[in-house]
Amino acid sequence: MKVTIELPDDLYRGLKIQAAAEGRKIKDVVAEALREKLMLPSDSTTESARSFSESQAPYFAYKVSRALPHLSKEERKRRALSIIGKFSSGLPDIAQNHDDYLAEAYLS
Repeated sequence: MKVTIELPDDLYRGLKIQAAAEGRKIKDVVAEALREKLMLPSDSTTESARSFSESQAPYFAYKVSRALPHLSKEERKRRALSIIGKFSSGLPDIAQNHDDYLAEAYLS
């Protein structure tokens, strides 16, 4: 079924980056995300059409929770927050332009 929705710019950029990184169509990434959010069974045709390994895909929250199912949400959050400020990219505008840098890294 065709549906038209409006998305904030940053969400659409993230969606494009995710799809490009996984070599998938945007509609398939959206369908997967909605299935996971709504806890619906996955479509076998979408699953079999994947041409990437999970280790190559960006690790978003739902993937991390799958990788660390033994940790509570609070513990995953604590661990994530504990690394803030421990690494430096050397880029002064990384906070403002992180989507552009991420897309550049995936496409190079």
